Amino acid sequence: FRFRLEGFSDQWIDARADRRSATFTRLAPGDYVLHVRAANPDGAWNEQGARLAIRVLPPFWATWWFRTLAALGIAALALLAWARRVRAIRLRAVLATAHAAQMALMPNADPRLAGFEIAGLCVPAENVGGDFFDYVWLDGEPAPLCVVVGDVAGKGMRSAMAAALASGMVHVQLR
Repeated sequence: FRFRLEGFSDQWIDARADRRSATFTRLAPGDYVLHVRAANPDGAWNEQGARLAIRVLPPFWATWWFRTLAALGIAALALLAWARRVRAIRLRAVLATAHAAQMALMPNADPRLAGFEIAGLCVPAENVGGDFFDYVWLDGEPAPLCVVVGDVAGKGMRSAMAAALASGMVHVQLR
């Protein structure tokens, strides 16, 4: 018998009598028609032969729907990375503003009191909190010195603003 695969090769391939198979490797996705002709023992060929339509499907990674999903997935990951970056930049800006607000509550200079060395230092952690301290002279300077220490629960801008309000209220009450 002889065979050919229309769409792959137009040449007829003669097969041995003991080999009853046809192998085609690396066929691209598409439609093919396998034509087979056989000869009788007298050597007369059947010119019409048999036909078999074959469709080779592409692997899943070569399909339009997979490529579309992959592109959408990559776009979603890029969008997620961009959103996380923007969020981190905004968070840094808010924390810098909160840090500046917290540091504005701290006294600019240490008080001078005869016979005493007084010093204060505030070193906020990574996340700005609502910690503050201040020195207040009761009834004006050289009267008794009051040291005010406060800690407002929370982190970031909310606690910094709450600390500013608390510091203001303490100053109003003590003066």
